[in-house]
Amino acid sequence: MSKPSLLNKTLIRFNLWEKVRAWRVGIPIMLFMGLPCYMMLISVIDSTEPETAAKNVWNIFNNASIYFLLAYLFISDGLLTGRPTGEPETLNLLFTRPVTRTCYVLSKFFCGFLGSTIVLFISVSLTLGVATSLGIVENPIDSHFILSIIFNCLIFSAFYVFLHSMPSLLGLVSYLFFSGCQTVGEIMSIGYSSSAPTFFKYVKDAILFFNYWFGDVFPSCVDFSLIASSYYACTELIVVYLSNLSLFLFLAILILSLREFSYGSD
Repeated sequence: MSKPSLLNKTLIRFNLWEKVRAWRVGIPIMLFMGLPCYMMLISVIDSTEPETAAKNVWNIFNNASIYFLLAYLFISDGLLTGRPTGEPETLNLLFTRPVTRTCYVLSKFFCGFLGSTIVLFISVSLTLGVATSLGIVENPIDSHFILSIIFNCLIFSAFYVFLHSMPSLLGLVSYLFFSGCQTVGEIMSIGYSSSAPTFFKYVKDAILFFNYWFGDVFPSCVDFSLIASSYYACTELIVVYLSNLSLFLFLAILILSLREFSYGSD
């Protein structure tokens, strides 16, 4: 008997080809490809400082929302089925085909990573072509820029697979919780007035507690140029990155293993 594969060809073909051919998924992907090009065009043409405007456009590729939404497009079946928060249709493969939970999670993760990376690399190439045609000489494309895109696609795909493995409502609550721990915690860490009521002090302490323990769980964009500039920052960020990547995949497999699915459900 052959050993079970860690990746399922049917899932990969469906998520990277069949699903993308549908207009509900294909059009948003095309928009993601063309958005930086369009922004580069209108920003440079209308700006008195085209080099500065172009530099701001390149910062799009360091935006966490881009990576998260691309992971959603390639991993979730919501747009394809018209039910953005519904159960993924491909969960049926867990019963109709001999696909293990581990294989399902890793296949979805691979699709999210590879699909996001391809889309962003095409977008970078198109944006570079537009910038060059407009006379922009400087661009941030180097080994650090390329590695940042690759590692961001990895971590956000793993994070979305983790959310994808949960029931829809629980996944949404988890997303809001982890993003809130990071965002609100950073805001509250700025400080507060000494004349503030005691109640607000306790609220701030509680928020900072959750931020301390869970703030690093929500992925942030990786910038390899910053990592390479400091050995301490490099070590700390790599440890957090690898631990989160492993944690997301492990929890996704564990959650799917504990979930029960009804044969008669949609």
